[in-house]
Amino acid sequence: MHNSDNQSIFNRLEALFAQLFSAERVYGTLVTSDRHPSKRDYFKHRYFQYSSFAAILKHEILAVTDQVASPDVPKTDRLIFNDLENSLLERPLTGTEVDELIVKAEKKLILKYQELLAYTDLPNTTNAILQSQAEELNNEWQKLKSNLEIEIHQDNSLSAL
Repeated sequence: MHNSDNQSIFNRLEALFAQLFSAERVYGTLVTSDRHPSKRDYFKHRYFQYSSFAAILKHEILAVTDQVASPDVPKTDRLIFNDLENSLLERPLTGTEVDELIVKAEKKLILKYQELLAYTDLPNTTNAILQSQAEELNNEWQKLKSNLEIEIHQDNSLSAL
């Protein structure tokens, strides 16, 4: 693989890793918070899921690029879950409002996966890992959305997963 291709793949994967690491950290904080105790089991489930996804991706980045991924997001990106954390911890919200914010944040992360999966130069193993994680996230998102009976604007790009 050409060195600039390797760097480009590294940058793209590292940006996703930063999002996953942020999601893990945020859900870990929410588990220990007393703000939304009825959601604690969900937060715990997502914490462990994102912890696993981040560890797998970090290992894959090292295997593919020989570089260690940093959890620091590039200045050009925003951490999706930081916005969620700020809203959930700082604003008084109803259960429905909490659910809507979670669904929207999860959808944004799925879109990040889709953007990366559209990149054609990913190694086959990396592509398979990302596809598997994206499918699992999409299944969780669909289940969450349907269990909560939340009506949000459906983005057709999510149906491609």
